[in-house]
Amino acid sequence: AGEIAHGRGDSVRAETIWYRALEMCSEVGDREGVATLQNVLGNLALEKGDFEEAQSLYQRAVEAFESIDDKQGAAQGYNNLGHVATAKKQWNKAIGLLERAVQTFDELGNQQGIARAILNIGVTHREAGNLREATRYVQEGTRLWTQLGGKWDLADCFDDWAAIQTLLGNDDEGARMF
Repeated sequence: AGEIAHGRGDSVRAETIWYRALEMCSEVGDREGVATLQNVLGNLALEKGDFEEAQSLYQRAVEAFESIDDKQGAAQGYNNLGHVATAKKQWNKAIGLLERAVQTFDELGNQQGIARAILNIGVTHREAGNLREATRYVQEGTRLWTQLGGKWDLADCFDDWAAIQTLLGNDDEGARMF
């Protein structure tokens, strides 16, 4: 029901549903459900630009995933915390969290997770103005998504590549990628 409300643009209703579900999971001791809903609510807070709330929810989600030894969930949480740190312009913190996500996804053999986190490192470098590093990571993310066949994810790669090219003053190359 929360996904439907969110998909229809009713984030207030979605948030109400998800917080009620979180309360129910807590009451019955469903730690995986609690962690998952904290992650979902963190995504919603991030969408709304409430970085402090998103960070708090993601951190609690990571702790909950770690308490049940769910490395996949924890890795997604590190990636999400990296997004928040990037949004808050905490570049080194963001890179560290995203590298931790890459390392954990690598331990799990999750190539899609690795590709996503590597591309996010590129975005963080781009936002920080480190265009050489941004280029390196976006190229690696593009290579990985090409191997994996992730068409929508490749679109993100091309968007990031175009933004980097534009920032480098290569407007024609940037425009070609959009």
